[in-house]
Amino acid sequence: MKHNNRFQRWIITSFSGLTLAGTSLLSQAQAQTPAYIVDQFDSSAEVGYYQESGWNGSSGPSAVFNFNTNNAMTTVAGATNNPGSGSLEWMVDWDTYSAAQDMAGRVSLPTQINLADYTNLSFDIQFQTNCATDGNGSYGNIEVDLVGSQGWYQFTLDVYSSSVANGNGWIHVNMPTATAAATMNGTPVEGIGIKIQQNKTGSNLAGTTDFLIDNIIFSAATTPPTPPTLSISPITTPPGLLIVAQGGGNQYNRAELEATDLLNGFNFSWVGAGATPVTYSMTIAGYPDASHSGFESEIFLVPNGGNGDPAIDWDAANVAQMTIFNNSDGSATGSFQYKTNDAQDNSGFSGYGNLASIAVPTGPLGTWSITFVNDTNVTLSGPGGASTNVNFPDEATAQVFANPLTAYFGNQQGGTTANIGQGSTYSQFSISNTPYSTPFTDVFTNDGGVINTSQWLIDDAAPNNILIVQTNDAFWVNWTLPASGYSLFSSPTLGPGAVWSNTGLSSIVITTAGDQVLVPQSSLPASGQGFFVLVQPASP
Repeated sequence: MKHNNRFQRWIITSFSGLTLAGTSLLSQAQAQTPAYIVDQFDSSAEVGYYQESGWNGSSGPSAVFNFNTNNAMTTVAGATNNPGSGSLEWMVDWDTYSAAQDMAGRVSLPTQINLADYTNLSFDIQFQTNCATDGNGSYGNIEVDLVGSQGWYQFTLDVYSSSVANGNGWIHVNMPTATAAATMNGTPVEGIGIKIQQNKTGSNLAGTTDFLIDNIIFSAATTPPTPPTLSISPITTPPGLLIVAQGGGNQYNRAELEATDLLNGFNFSWVGAGATPVTYSMTIAGYPDASHSGFESEIFLVPNGGNGDPAIDWDAANVAQMTIFNNSDGSATGSFQYKTNDAQDNSGFSGYGNLASIAVPTGPLGTWSITFVNDTNVTLSGPGGASTNVNFPDEATAQVFANPLTAYFGNQQGGTTANIGQGSTYSQFSISNTPYSTPFTDVFTNDGGVINTSQWLIDDAAPNNILIVQTNDAFWVNWTLPASGYSLFSSPTLGPGAVWSNTGLSSIVITTAGDQVLVPQSSLPASGQGFFVLVQPASP
């Protein structure tokens, strides 16, 4: 027998004579999910991990199965105890690996899971005798990350701070998952990332780190998660291209549009234009206020790009870039930087490659540009007439950035978690006078609310977080997390005769602070009032 869901709460809000309301419908309580055993490393047939190289491309740590004598028994409900099994051993020699500063590996899940079905992740860990220490009584911090559907370390679950005082026996570690579940909001978990950084707790580790992992288990949730609450708010950002910071375990998550030319390909380099100035520019129409300082806008110019990688500035070996930051005093700073032969690293930008910066006291709003007067001479410009000139060191360095070259325009969260859910709005992006591609200026308010996919590729782990806000768009519908399995319905009336229909608004802006969807003018009822509800199907 099925039971009907009941309305739990109404949030009534009135804007400009339009009465809007929102609520969430609870599903029925669900049965407890069994414990999910990622791996107990009972045999070599359980190989579900792979090793990763260091962030700067050096060789990675070694990982082996350690059988029989190094096995942790577990008391986690639903898990087996096999005294003849083993564990997974990770080792890194910092004396030869120190350039990478960390070691990282991944244990793949047998099947994807929804983290909302579980309350905690637990595992057993043992540091071997004579492990490297940091001078502060620690073997180092073990960061545990959750691998989402993008295939990389998307969210940090927690950090285990090891202690030499605990000796070299097995330690049981328990990490609650509620916060991460809200953050992931139904994103499937595909793996567990395990990372130790060389100088995370004290002095750089020297010698060898050697630790064992066993019994990686998600414990079951005993009650369903708290249902989301829903609210409605006016759109306060100006019209234009809005890019919203997703958040998550990585404050450096980027979101960009990647310029493409269907006729000429990715040939947006300035090199070879001679004395014809080539300019790359963005006009910022809206930005987080000074309380959200450190938010970053950026233009990346990358040889051999075009691969859909939002973190191209880190991953690529050669990058020229303009970065723009808002500051806590209300001003903004723009910089021009480059790196060469420095894949999976950004230190070159702040070292030899930091060529010029300009300060704009009035803040980030306005047009920012990089103009290449010739192959090697660059003018960096910002709002209010701020400008400076600088040169590449030599022609050979400039030639590194010859075609094929891709231009990326976008932002990243930067700063702290306070910037999660913040966004920057752009009225236009422009590339002019490139000799081997079609120059263009995209004025986003002229695009009819749709990103021109013949001009742009969307590079973002959450592609719906890049959208065009039109002049007649008025409202956001917002809801809290977790909200996996819920759909947004609406009705022009409220009461026994109300007819609820799925809104069809599927372009959900996803952030770890909550989700939202833009309600276009065409979706607003002509009656002057409307009601929204989140619905989750009832359990049998």
